[in-house]
Amino acid sequence: MSDSPTCLNARTSLEAIRSLKQEFETAYDLAVSSGEEEDIKRAKELKHDLETKMKALQEILATQEAERLYDLRRQYEAQVTLLKNAGLVTEEGTETDAQGVERKILVMTGIDKKTSPIPSYETIVSRLYEQRDLFRTKADQGFTKLLLVPFGMSLDEIIVKFKVHLLKYNGNNINR
Repeated sequence: MSDSPTCLNARTSLEAIRSLKQEFETAYDLAVSSGEEEDIKRAKELKHDLETKMKALQEILATQEAERLYDLRRQYEAQVTLLKNAGLVTEEGTETDAQGVERKILVMTGIDKKTSPIPSYETIVSRLYEQRDLFRTKADQGFTKLLLVPFGMSLDEIIVKFKVHLLKYNGNNINR
């Protein structure tokens, strides 16, 4: 793991943060002592850059932790595939995230006939990171299985769709 691309990326990010922190501290001290608008502006810009880089590093570490504890990417993709194959979610357009990355949106249709997006992999990683202490405890207790549940759908509709999916799946496996 210590030579993995994620680990190397995290080390590089950490070094950039350390360097930026030193630059910020110098700019901050200068802004405090001089009171000049330009110095204050520079310190604020560096602070913003520092916060942005720290958030990016936290996301890298959160993803690594989620993979270590849960093998999350594989589980997420398996759950999404199951929901797609069962006809419980469909693709509907694309969305651009905060970093400008475009991705497909998967949606389910609820009881109210409105579509709702299912959480992206990144959203799940982020939520796991936000509540990491709780999830580490749960992982230590053996709760490491991800389950995406289309809870806004009619239970009758879920049953019908899964029945069709299971019959099709069973039929394909019998013929092998």
